[in-house]
Amino acid sequence: MNRAYGTVSIAVSVTVAMLAALGVVDLVRRHTAAVPADATHAETRATYAPPPHIGATKVAAQINTAALAAVIKSRAPFVLLDARPAADDDGRRIPGAIKLPAAASPEQIAALVPEKNTLIVTYCQDITCPAGERLARHLEDLGYLNVVQYPEGIAGWTAAGRPLR
Repeated sequence: MNRAYGTVSIAVSVTVAMLAALGVVDLVRRHTAAVPADATHAETRATYAPPPHIGATKVAAQINTAALAAVIKSRAPFVLLDARPAADDDGRRIPGAIKLPAAASPEQIAALVPEKNTLIVTYCQDITCPAGERLARHLEDLGYLNVVQYPEGIAGWTAAGRPLR
């Protein structure tokens, strides 16, 4: 079942159902995009734009700034993961975030998130940074069921006037 909210298409899934319980379902979407698996952060920062084309891969559900703020404010149990590469990591984080690189080992991930049905939100620097999406796909590949990406990243969070820690 799909539902439209403005230009945002909603795909009902376990993750969206969890967010619906928090009242933010209309702010989440699922789409396809292509980011080369071997692309580096520097290569994609200047050139990445998610083009719809044949061979595109599915990415995690996405959440925008207002929805992420609502999830944080709700105090619902979830894990927020900062996937920024070392070059972009200035030590500041969205409140509650934990640093975890996109290439983290299954053991590192399991130590932080032992339950596969935990709601997980990943983010990177901004919409051009592929690390948040890569981490989200990596988590899904490892069997995590409720992975949501925040593509606007820390830049979008601060641009919206939201606090950092």
